[in-house]
Amino acid sequence: MPLSEKDKALVFENRGANPGTHVLIIGIGEYPHLIRGENENTAIAEGMEQLDAPPISARAVAKWFLDNFENPERPLASLAMVFTLIRSPLPSPLASANTLIIRSVDRLTAQE
Repeated sequence: MPLSEKDKALVFENRGANPGTHVLIIGIGEYPHLIRGENENTAIAEGMEQLDAPPISARAVAKWFLDNFENPERPLASLAMVFTLIRSPLPSPLASANTLIIRSVDRLTAQE
């Protein structure tokens, strides 16, 4: 089974790149114990709300790798992205002229 069919975090896969560069981007913005979290706990949240920046930054870094990364000796072979965000719907798929396999990123949990 190709990696892309079993890895929910995989956004890009270039099976022809060997050896290649593999990128894992993590942008966690949803924390259960912060304000408006699933298990909000104001005693430990210290007024901190859910975070917008990590998933936005993760998407920007992924887009940069897909559109701008160049290394002829180690081309981009895979890009996986894990992020959570609480206040917004999942963003649209990342689009790039350089992709072979591209799809939306599913909302993942710690168990996955």
